[in-house]
Amino acid sequence: MKKKIEIRMLLLIVIMTGVLSMLTIGCRKDNKIIEPATLPVLTTGNVTNITQSSAQSGGEITSDGGARITVSGVCWSTKHNPTFADSKTTNGPTIGDFTSSIENLSIATTYYVRAYATNDAGTAYDHEVSFTTTAPIATVTTTEVSDVTATTATSGGKITSYGTTVTARGVCWSSTNVPTIADFKTTDGDGGDAFTSNITGLTPGKTYRVRAYTINSGGTAYGNMISFTTTPPTVTDFDGNVYHEITIGTQTWMKENLRVTHFRNGDPIPDLFNLNAGYIAIYGQLYTGFAAIAPRNIAPTGWHVPTREDWKILELYIAGNAGKLKEEGTTHWHSPNTGATNETGFTALPGGLDQGGGVAAIGDLGFWWTSSPANATDLWRRAMTNGDADLYLANNDKALGFSIRLVKD
Repeated sequence: MKKKIEIRMLLLIVIMTGVLSMLTIGCRKDNKIIEPATLPVLTTGNVTNITQSSAQSGGEITSDGGARITVSGVCWSTKHNPTFADSKTTNGPTIGDFTSSIENLSIATTYYVRAYATNDAGTAYDHEVSFTTTAPIATVTTTEVSDVTATTATSGGKITSYGTTVTARGVCWSSTNVPTIADFKTTDGDGGDAFTSNITGLTPGKTYRVRAYTINSGGTAYGNMISFTTTPPTVTDFDGNVYHEITIGTQTWMKENLRVTHFRNGDPIPDLFNLNAGYIAIYGQLYTGFAAIAPRNIAPTGWHVPTREDWKILELYIAGNAGKLKEEGTTHWHSPNTGATNETGFTALPGGLDQGGGVAAIGDLGFWWTSSPANATDLWRRAMTNGDADLYLANNDKALGFSIRLVKD
């Protein structure tokens, strides 16, 4: 009997031990700690591609907070710290980078945008980024240039569409490039669509480009570009005849042939050829070589009859191409007027010559005295023809009648 009781007790102990082991193992499993979800971690991307009504932003979700992201995107408002309740994009569940298109914006308006992401713990936001939508630029046309002098001109513009409030307007100009407001400019006041601009500080005989401009919150708008050339500087001879100057390389020449009838001191020039007024108005006077080198000086103060060397400097500058000196077309030169471009502005004309029996070769030939003697009876002279683009050098008797073109001292 006692032995049976001992056996039963032993079995009970084994059973109890097994039950305790099972309970212990179960408790260990049930005591495992499950961490609660936290808000996602994210950053707001830069705002790019800004227009009058749209922009692009986005963000990067670097942590989902231990729970599935249910929705993400950007939200925006004209007030600080926009939320999910404001305008927003819905990019869907994602982790990592995302891009959002912001649309239906107002022009010239400042917005605040920030990325958001939602999980079981709630919605997280990054810091806000601000941007301003663009405004439409104005449209403007350039007024034709008028009242051109050696140093001034008048232009302006007309605003045909303002976009937003125009804060500055005027014209800008340059002699070397397409003008912008970084170049010379006027700033003209408010009042009316049209405005007038006074352009000053120009260089005589120079070509400029000008265009109107306007500035508003949308940026700078420019009108059509117009070119104009200021009048060349002038010099007046004893008789009151006015001549234009032209700078070619390192030299300054008259653009017209001399037509004075008096020396610098007022004495009449002897032995002038019998020319009609119409000829003189176009081609100038014809002079003997004696008048060209007379000590009383045929040239106004500051000018002289060019030497052979003066002409040589001009010849080197044009690389021997007399076409760069000849007036274009066949108004005065007879056809074919080969090679004529007049790109220097010298405007050489074919006044011919007078050998004592009247003017000959008008339209075919141009002759110009130098002041350099070739020998006891002759001076060196230069010549051009309508049939080629050569600049000829030869010597002729001083009794002949040729044109004179002056060069500045």
